[in-house]
Amino acid sequence: MRPHARAIAALLVGLTCCAPVAEPPKTAETSRNRKPDVAETPAIPPQYLVRFRPYGEPEPTRFELGQGRTGLLARGARWVVDARGALVRSVDDAKHFNQARAIEAGAGGYLFAGPTGLFRAATFDGDLEQILSDDTSSVWVGPGFVLASASDGSIRAVDLATKKPFRSLPLGALAVETAPDGTAALIAHGGRAYVSRDRGRTWTDVTHQAGSPIGLVAQDGAVFILDQNGEALRIDAKSSTRTVAPTPAPRTPSDPAWKRPETPLELAASRGALLDDGRAVAIDDGAVVEISMTIGAILKRHQGALPPQAQCTPMSSGSKVLFVCTDRNSSSVFSMPRSGDAVKLEKTFGQRGRFQRGRTDALLFTGPCTDTNNKPGIACVRSGDGQWSELDRSADLSDAPANEPLKVHAWVPKEGGALLVVTGKNGGIWDARTSAKSKLTDEELKALTPLFYEPSSAPDTVADRWGVDEAGNIVGLSREGGFRVSQGGKRVERSPFKFTAAVSAHVHAFVTDAGTKTSWQSNDWGWTFVEVEGAPDLSLTPDVPRSCSEAGCLFSHWVRVGWEPRPASVRPPSKFWPRATSKPPPPLPQLKCGFAGPTKRKIAIQNERRVGFGAETIEDSTALTTYSISVQGSAVWFSENFRAAITGKVVDADPPTAAMLSSTRRIRYIEPFDPAGTVRTSSIKVADLLDASRTFGDFVDPSSEDQGAAIATLSDPPGVLLGASYGTSGPFLWARGKEKPLVLGYHGAQATPISAVQTGPDELTVLAVDVENTSSVRVFGPGRMNEIFSYPRTPDGVAAPPNPDALALSPDGKVSVIRLPTEGPPSEDNPALLFRKDDAPIALAAWSTLDVDGSPVCANMKGHRAILQLRRPWIMPGTTTEAWDRGFPTYARVRWSTTQVCLEAVEVYASTEQLPNHSPMDTAMIARFGKDAGAGQIAVGAGFESREPRICEMFRQN
Repeated sequence: MRPHARAIAALLVGLTCCAPVAEPPKTAETSRNRKPDVAETPAIPPQYLVRFRPYGEPEPTRFELGQGRTGLLARGARWVVDARGALVRSVDDAKHFNQARAIEAGAGGYLFAGPTGLFRAATFDGDLEQILSDDTSSVWVGPGFVLASASDGSIRAVDLATKKPFRSLPLGALAVETAPDGTAALIAHGGRAYVSRDRGRTWTDVTHQAGSPIGLVAQDGAVFILDQNGEALRIDAKSSTRTVAPTPAPRTPSDPAWKRPETPLELAASRGALLDDGRAVAIDDGAVVEISMTIGAILKRHQGALPPQAQCTPMSSGSKVLFVCTDRNSSSVFSMPRSGDAVKLEKTFGQRGRFQRGRTDALLFTGPCTDTNNKPGIACVRSGDGQWSELDRSADLSDAPANEPLKVHAWVPKEGGALLVVTGKNGGIWDARTSAKSKLTDEELKALTPLFYEPSSAPDTVADRWGVDEAGNIVGLSREGGFRVSQGGKRVERSPFKFTAAVSAHVHAFVTDAGTKTSWQSNDWGWTFVEVEGAPDLSLTPDVPRSCSEAGCLFSHWVRVGWEPRPASVRPPSKFWPRATSKPPPPLPQLKCGFAGPTKRKIAIQNERRVGFGAETIEDSTALTTYSISVQGSAVWFSENFRAAITGKVVDADPPTAAMLSSTRRIRYIEPFDPAGTVRTSSIKVADLLDASRTFGDFVDPSSEDQGAAIATLSDPPGVLLGASYGTSGPFLWARGKEKPLVLGYHGAQATPISAVQTGPDELTVLAVDVENTSSVRVFGPGRMNEIFSYPRTPDGVAAPPNPDALALSPDGKVSVIRLPTEGPPSEDNPALLFRKDDAPIALAAWSTLDVDGSPVCANMKGHRAILQLRRPWIMPGTTTEAWDRGFPTYARVRWSTTQVCLEAVEVYASTEQLPNHSPMDTAMIARFGKDAGAGQIAVGAGFESREPRICEMFRQN
């Protein structure tokens, strides 16, 4: 086999070696079942080839379709490409898909999911059949069913044969993977793992064998349940075996010597130069690589041809390709024939400098040809036959008076010489060889100098954005577009094509206009443009080139080969499935509140003191840490309303002085669900803080932070747990009633508390999430801490629940965790779940069963008691829906069983009020039910307080 043929074969092997999914069964496709909005590749060599590893974006989902073709889900669309990567077919009706899965068992086919819903197709680019119309963020394929999750956290399981709900699944199913023989593994909420060997009819709990499951992989005829320790449980039709986690099969490179992240073709298009016969040349770690622009293969490698420590740029020049190089102390030029031959050293320079490339073969070095003592106004110019000669106008520059210096602003190479753009008094355009000079006024120079602009992306070795045309005019591409300078600089003309975002390579420029979604090309430094064929996915947000060379351009998703100005094709109109519309808030219980007294407001008087908690003022020397009403979880949602504040003098000496140790930290807070919004005060000495901190590590002064997060504790009396907003080992201060604040912390572990309940006189049980998103339930007391149980994060590919988990105190006095899987209220199909140590989860009652404490159905109900933190309200204040989108945190204290939800108290957004001489503030409606019923509309923030007594009732909407 000839070397050229071997290179082609190697490329084809490399392009088809990397399929992550086996080829599914095919369905015959005829012209009758094709959609009209399909673009076929013309029968000419393609100019655009797909990048299988796009720049700055995830790799497209990839399926091997047989006959050398590959299906890609990229930029939300379905593409079919050939072995080279040329587009064979694109389907425009799938522009919003973000996930694709192959159905490898049963009838086969493909699933596509996104904001437009969930669809099925018999072939990768076949007609779509809609299965779900809801926004679908992830999809998992089980034996005969699909498990789809929406962006709001809701899960739907659908039987692929009947399109009806698939019911025989473990409670809280999140993700499933299936082996070719139908063996399946599933992960559910709370880190539960299950296995089915009868195509999903029954499931066996394997949680104790699986450890802490965080992912699923189907590989080598089996399914692997991955745990967070790097191990896995291998599941096949007969057994379950602990093993190391599998690794993806490595892709076989087409050339083992190629180590770069981009392909040879991509390197040539972005930083290459043209040879003969459809070849290009590029540089790879000092090696000169000849690359076929037809098949993308490496044809020849000139190892060690260039100094590896130098920065080199290739460029074509007549019958040769030149390599201009610079390193720390020198510069050099190498050459090779365009027909392909040995690389030879042509010229060296004894200093580092910049090369300037002009029109055709014009090239100069901005320094002397031989002497290392460089002066302004000296350049070394190359002629077309490879001879170098020196131009010296340094004496003309030095003759200028010291108070009126002349400076070289730009060199402009031309055949056999160069022009200089000189600034200063009597500056102008000089001919460096003939010494002819023009004199320009200050205004003329101000108009001329901005034209010689180089973008930050230009290579350090060479500038190539301007030159001299046949008429002797300076032409080039500036920031504003093409320009032409004539009459010695007296006349400056600008191109009528105003493309300011053009990406250029020497005389070539390419630009995509986002407004018209058209592409344009120039071959004369931007003076004229012609509309050309753009990237195949131009109907999307335009894919603009990242870089260009004389061999082509590199886009995010495409490689453009060469600069042939192919005319733009007429694209068929795109067909889009409508996006799933945002669902209105579900029918929610309503609070109807009436006035019960006058509004009382306090506003801090602005003086030399600064505002603190509410309407108080504090000294500038006092440290202030505020704790907002917030939802604390995988992300923190803050409001401008305060729950608490800590003030005191910061400990700034190590070790602390006696005066510092005797000083106190004052804690001011509002009890959760207090309708009067009474400010409580507590304090703790710095010495006590320091002593308690020794139990969990280094001392961190809570007053050293500007803002923290407050957790409402389920305690008697109600209290707050104060700490940093995210990821710390402590300290956390538990303030409640008249008791001395309790100092808590983790020893050597960073974690974010998200829920807390009192389980003893001086004992608080806390649910916290660490940096790996593992949740743990720990019991704290004075100087002690122990973990009860933990559970892993949601599996890979599944979003975390929108609302944080909540600790609950169960009727038997034990601690449980309530998982809130959905953004909106839980339903029978997507219920809230109760986790307990070593027990399978339990489904709790739907939110539609909600009633208030003190009602007949709640009088004797003894459910799991918890405080919920909600990003959207599940109880609406009045009839307005503004609270649903406001982003104000909602708190609800409930008792929750498998049959009923009872509301003890709620804090929810009420309205936005305008205070005199103050910015608008959000107010919260606080309502308490049962024996301590009461209500109020409260706001406490920086410099203001507002309290308004209310009487509230809750009504359920039909």
